[in-house]
Amino acid sequence: MNTFIKAGAAALIGAFVAAAPANAVPVTQFHNFSFTGLSGTSTFNFNGFNSGLGTLNDVVISFSSNMSLTSTAIVSPQGSGNQTATNVAAIGTLSLTSNLGFFTTLTGSLSTPAFTGTVLDNNVTQTLGAANGSVSSSPAPITNSFLLSQYIGGSNLYSLTMTSVGSQGGSVPPTVFTSNDGSSSGTITVTYNYTPPSVSTPEPASMVLVGAGLLGLGLARRRRRG
Repeated sequence: MNTFIKAGAAALIGAFVAAAPANAVPVTQFHNFSFTGLSGTSTFNFNGFNSGLGTLNDVVISFSSNMSLTSTAIVSPQGSGNQTATNVAAIGTLSLTSNLGFFTTLTGSLSTPAFTGTVLDNNVTQTLGAANGSVSSSPAPITNSFLLSQYIGGSNLYSLTMTSVGSQGGSVPPTVFTSNDGSSSGTITVTYNYTPPSVSTPEPASMVLVGAGLLGLGLARRRRRG
């Protein structure tokens, strides 16, 4: 193939390659949390989005964890006799909040099976129910342009706080004391989805003219050699 023809073909191929859009890889941050009881609070700092990467489209915040939970009861004072408990269950709840305004609190919870039955008057703490499972939030995408502007910036731009709370539900007589215990550990995830800066795309007509011009030069050179 004539040198000029090769050059023209290469120019056209190069033009098409240059016009291919860049792939945006989401930027994701993680922080792990752990609670040895059902009551606790932990705060974590997160970096803002680097606007040099492109235009921020949305921020997706979520958390996932594993939790263990027990529900207990004891008759007190001893000698009160066996007592009846109705629909007693322990509930463990995780809540994620932000120091930025207009943030919807993310929550997830786990409960033990409801217990209805007899709490024995034997001076022993009785386990009424137990549960182990996943406690997660649904992803919360932030797309409003005003809200997104709060997530653009440098290191430790904002903080997210995870809170663990335990509670008890059901009905027991005054001589029955209920309690709950448990633990949880998991991960908070923040993902920035963005569009990278646009790549300049040559106009199709210009590409055709360049290729045709180089092709014409190649044909002209071939005639002169003939």
